Amino acid sequence: MLVYLDTPLPVIDERRAANSGTRKRASIPEASMRFDISVLEPPQEAERAIYVSPDYVLADVLARVSARLTGR
Repeated sequence: MLVYLDTPLPVIDERRAANSGTRKRASIPEASMRFDISVLEPPQEAERAIYVSPDYVLADVLARVSARLTGR
């Protein structure tokens, strides 16, 4: 099962900036992040990914994962 976190780059940048002001989360170096973004690509339709956008509702995502696991 593939769960794809479909987050636009501006949202990623905002979150990273917010997280950098705290010590609660580790920061990924900018070069590593940009490299990862450059080589990753959205899943193809045949991969049947479960897309999760920034405005997700956890219960909905869990329901989709559960349905996929149980074959519904």
